[in-house]
Amino acid sequence: MGKIARESIELYLAKSRTKWIKTAKEKALFISERGKRLSAGMINEIIKHYADNNRISPHSPRHACATHMLKRGADIIHIQMLLGHNSPKTTEIYTKLFPNDLKVGYNKINIRSFK
Repeated sequence: MGKIARESIELYLAKSRTKWIKTAKEKALFISERGKRLSAGMINEIIKHYADNNRISPHSPRHACATHMLKRGADIIHIQMLLGHNSPKTTEIYTKLFPNDLKVGYNKINIRSFK
């Protein structure tokens, strides 16, 4: 995690989440102003609100993050684990990369899948 992201989450935890949390039992990192875990629908609405076009979805940041990580040299197996995929093939489809980008990631590893 980068410095800005870490600092932003620390600020959120110290200032915003403490105001909204209703019970110590709530373990979700991100919660609504009502103190409840953000649902997929809520996240979708937030993303749609801030998106500049209708092609953005909750999966768009996930795709972008995975693609960026692989292009910056992250091991495809680590990205696969982060995304919860069973196969690197799923991850390579997900990241929408060019063959040369994937070749770099595959050359770093000798295994094709893990459980």
